[in-house]
Amino acid sequence: MPMKIADAGGGTPRSAALGLRAHSNVVISPAELRAANVRMLSYMEKPRGRVFLMPTEIPVDLIQIRILFNRLVEQCKQEEPNFHDQDCVSIDSYERCFQRLFHLLDDPDGFDAAHYKDPRSTTASWGDFYRVHDQKKPKIQLSICERIWFTFDGSESSILAQIVSAVVLGTIILSSASFILGTLPSCQRQDPPRSAPEPVPAFNTIESVCLILFTLEY
Repeated sequence: MPMKIADAGGGTPRSAALGLRAHSNVVISPAELRAANVRMLSYMEKPRGRVFLMPTEIPVDLIQIRILFNRLVEQCKQEEPNFHDQDCVSIDSYERCFQRLFHLLDDPDGFDAAHYKDPRSTTASWGDFYRVHDQKKPKIQLSICERIWFTFDGSESSILAQIVSAVVLGTIILSSASFILGTLPSCQRQDPPRSAPEPVPAFNTIESVCLILFTLEY
């Protein structure tokens, strides 16, 4: 798709530096255009508000739907070489895509293409995919086990996850420092005298507490 860039100054230093002339045409391939659309959507997505606990559901981002659409477009080109529309998919691919998606999301209402698309149409564009996301607002339901996993393994998922991550990191530092200090003669004792030196009892207590925390985190 050619895109015309108008340079009102007629040869400004910027256009000269880019190797362009006034009103020059820049040809963008469909693949480059789709990549640009994904980048723009990623900039448009608003960051989710930080919550203390991992929520029970996570909304599916629009950029994920766009990536799904791009992959379907490529798949249609491979399966149907005579498919001429560069930015559309077949209606069958459109229906199968969302039926499987909402089945994986355990959506009780499922997906009915007739609510979002003219049944007489044979293709679906990006606008149709956007309409489903805007009206249906798909969400991922999380079980209690998944929420616990995100809390311990995803430090950016919630405030509690950041606290857990900080505690685990502090425990690692404390355990390492306790092990190193326990090798110093000033932090060891010989009981009875002339026996093999051992760390003072406080280091054993610290190591036991760290071991319990590591076991719980694992």
